[in-house]
Amino acid sequence: MPVASDDLEFWERKLELDIAADITVRETEREAIVRARVGQGLFKERVSKIETRCRLTGVENPVHLVASHCKPWRDSTNQERLDGENGLLLTPSIDHLFDRGFIGFENNGLLIISPVAHRPSLQRMGVDTERVVNVGGFCAGQRNFLDFHRNSVFLESLRKRRRRLAQFWIKLASEQLIHRSHGFCRADLIRPRNPALTCRQRPAPSST
Repeated sequence: MPVASDDLEFWERKLELDIAADITVRETEREAIVRARVGQGLFKERVSKIETRCRLTGVENPVHLVASHCKPWRDSTNQERLDGENGLLLTPSIDHLFDRGFIGFENNGLLIISPVAHRPSLQRMGVDTERVVNVGGFCAGQRNFLDFHRNSVFLESLRKRRRRLAQFWIKLASEQLIHRSHGFCRADLIRPRNPALTCRQRPAPSST
């Protein structure tokens, strides 16, 4: 089933509250991590040292930009949540499309649009859907985080997503068989400790 926006908001809010209550993290760092969730504060400052404008709309005024995580805040470590290379400066509407996986970027800067995205809506939000768009290359750190975005956030067709999931489970089953043949199983190492913190290989929702 698709992960609804309300569900993502719920889990992110829960994580935010957990961080705010974590006394093992310095108060100033806790505040920076929480503010990073909405693309502001220290995270935005660090992204601004790499990015100067929204790559799709060309907006440069920082008042109208948010720092958007390539590897989502909900899936990142505290260090990744504040890593400037894990972000792009985007207008709020483009941030929404990127965060929900309706658009993404190849490492060479090529814009990719999800096959389930409602193109007329994207066009109205400032995304040129009629031609090939290249927003320019990314640094090495950005490329690593964008790879995560393409594999775990970008919404593919349901058929392609199912094929990717099937390949994953076949590989997982093979690894478990190998380890069992040696007298032990590593399932505990593979099983996620907290389902809320894992990236979801989800089928794409319909966009209207």
